[in-house]
Amino acid sequence: MSFEKALRGRIKADAGVTGDATFVEWDKRPQGRDTGVVLTIIDALLAQHMGGFQAKRSARVQMAISALDAPTKVRLRDAVIAAITPRGVVGGVAFERTRSITVVGASQQTDTQFIHRDVIDAIFWFREVEN
Repeated sequence: MSFEKALRGRIKADAGVTGDATFVEWDKRPQGRDTGVVLTIIDALLAQHMGGFQAKRSARVQMAISALDAPTKVRLRDAVIAAITPRGVVGGVAFERTRSITVVGASQQTDTQFIHRDVIDAIFWFREVEN
């Protein structure tokens, strides 16, 4: 399983996330859905040594949390942070404990409504393992 599928699966498996989110998707928000998480890879390190790529890799991922009200946004943001922080193995990807997490407020008024939004920026260290 790819890092992308494993991370999405990890977040979607958390009951705190699925209690509020109507979606967890990579790169774009599904049309007509207001409360959820959009994942975007900002950069990924593919370090090499003399024999090729190192097994341990890292990726910086932004997770845009959006909701129609502030309490839902806060619950969802905190649930996502709780889901991504501990070490664990999902779909053949071993995640180390996430050590670098930053949250930035990004709420905005659209033409029709106010969207409550936070952006979580996290650096993941991981490696593929056998199931």
